[in-house]
Amino acid sequence: MKDHNRATLGSEYLGDEPAREALGMQPVADSIWQQIEADRAPDRSKAYRPSGVVGVFGKWGTGKTHLLNILGRQIVKDAQKNNKPYLVCCFRAWEYEAEGDLAPALIRALVTETNYPWKQFKAGQGPIKPAGGFWPDLKSLRNYAWEFADLVFELGKLSQAPGASIISSIGQRLLKVKDTENDKEAPPPVADQVRERMKELITKITPDGGRLIVLVDDLDRCSPPNIVRLFEWFKNHIDSQACTFVVGLDHRMAAKAIVGHYKGHTLFSGNDGEDYGFRYLDKLFELDYEILPSNTAQQMAMDRNEMDGADLCDWTRTMIKADFGGVADLNRLLEIPAMWIPRVILRTTRTYKLAIEALIKPFSEDPTRVAGDLSRSYPFWLFLISSMHHLFAPDRVENFVGSDLKDAMQKEGMGSLLAGGTKFDSTDPRQRYIEQLNWLKIEPLTEDQMRYLYRMVREKTPRSFRNPDADDPAQQGT
Repeated sequence: MKDHNRATLGSEYLGDEPAREALGMQPVADSIWQQIEADRAPDRSKAYRPSGVVGVFGKWGTGKTHLLNILGRQIVKDAQKNNKPYLVCCFRAWEYEAEGDLAPALIRALVTETNYPWKQFKAGQGPIKPAGGFWPDLKSLRNYAWEFADLVFELGKLSQAPGASIISSIGQRLLKVKDTENDKEAPPPVADQVRERMKELITKITPDGGRLIVLVDDLDRCSPPNIVRLFEWFKNHIDSQACTFVVGLDHRMAAKAIVGHYKGHTLFSGNDGEDYGFRYLDKLFELDYEILPSNTAQQMAMDRNEMDGADLCDWTRTMIKADFGGVADLNRLLEIPAMWIPRVILRTTRTYKLAIEALIKPFSEDPTRVAGDLSRSYPFWLFLISSMHHLFAPDRVENFVGSDLKDAMQKEGMGSLLAGGTKFDSTDPRQRYIEQLNWLKIEPLTEDQMRYLYRMVREKTPRSFRNPDADDPAQQGT
């Protein structure tokens, strides 16, 4: 399988070897796996069995892909160590967005070796069944899946169109996908036939007495019709005790996609629409886990960016060989939930590191000289702008760096420059970020200096900068 490992959490790819765990997610993965095994065990005595769809919820950048990778690798290791008949398939929904229908794409993905990572197969033989065997007759299995996928694609296109006879003809063709010959009974409803064909496919793929776990990622990045189409597929056509789907997505985005898709068919008023979206998800995901930001993300980001130090302030002191203004303010900034989002802090820290290194490079013999050009508080402002760059739209950041910060502090607070006259949702961590800025009292840089730092952040190739009032003309540049 192609190596997709980007080596950082911020660009982790479903199916990678999990990056070194530094976010405390292993207990969550353990809990999910234990719950799946308990709820889906074939010998379970309870009459009620929950849906085979598990949700891993969290906003973009909170580490859903990372958690899915930990979970998938753990299941594979458990299967190989204890000779359990488990297989783990990865379905990266966003890669199939252009196909227009994710349901047939999912069917084809289930019989594609590259979607079974972590050395579950041998070259040319298909995925290994942990008990020692392999998929029987891989060509026949694929033909079955491809024919089924083509029919599902046609059904998806025609299901909204008038003409029951057309759908009926597809139903007759679905019957031919079966292994048995000449079923003389009246054909069952098309939905039941699809459900049965899907169950047969999963049975063919799954080792005898075993389990198929399908990890679904990046579904929330797809278009609303595709999101809802796959949700409907899970709800109406998945009925196999041998298969569990674990879906990572931003449930807030998914709820909005559901409301947008059905708004023409349902009357909403006030907050009814949003509530409808979440109730839909409650029906689909009877077992779900939400990933919340954690203040351990700062150390994770430093580890991934190879930054030695107790924290970011300590690393900065070591690099510039001096203390700097705004240490307390930087620590307060790092306590804001927006900075606990793994992808945000990872990318912000990377940007900050590159900028600091480039800024002090011309003064390698005496990095403290930079402070004489920019003011001792420049590391705080550099980190602040780096974080804004990864949190807010460019026009908001441009407005901030191009405004009179002193004037803003004396009036509504510096956070008002980022708000742009609007207020983020109360659950959006950026709102807390803005409110925190309104309390800052640190001496700001000049507009030229702020613009220089912002250009440095954007280009990551800093140019020489000297304050026109600098004492040493020989060091002045453009």
